[in-house]
Amino acid sequence: MKLQNLILSILFTVCAFSLQAQTESEHKKAIRELLQVSGTAEMQISAVEGMIPQLKQLYPSLPDVFYVKFQEEIESGSLIELLVDVYMKYFTLEETQQLIAFYKSEIGQVLLEKQPLIMKESIAVGQQWGGQTAEKIIQEVGVVNGQ
Repeated sequence: MKLQNLILSILFTVCAFSLQAQTESEHKKAIRELLQVSGTAEMQISAVEGMIPQLKQLYPSLPDVFYVKFQEEIESGSLIELLVDVYMKYFTLEETQQLIAFYKSEIGQVLLEKQPLIMKESIAVGQQWGGQTAEKIIQEVGVVNGQ
């Protein structure tokens, strides 16, 4: 009887791990899709690619092969895989599927179309506000030439 219980216990454990691995794989696949349909993957890649000119200014002595290899790493998908792990911490499979459905919906497409314009304008507004706020505070506290 003890041997039967042990065998059943082992089988149950193996099945549970197998089911968990299958669910995790399904979840990762769904997150990858979410990153694509939401435009997040493309935005992240563009942001990292945007670092290249800054790197060239900061490190002018780096050879061109560095930037070729850097671009290859960007294109390898390793960054996206790191993002998959981050998203998995915060969204369940069901939530991920609902988000995918949203981004594929008509209103989700409207958001995707307008979001870059909103972000661009929001950044400009934030920069203007920051400058005006800094000037106001400088006048209030009497700071001149950073002193």
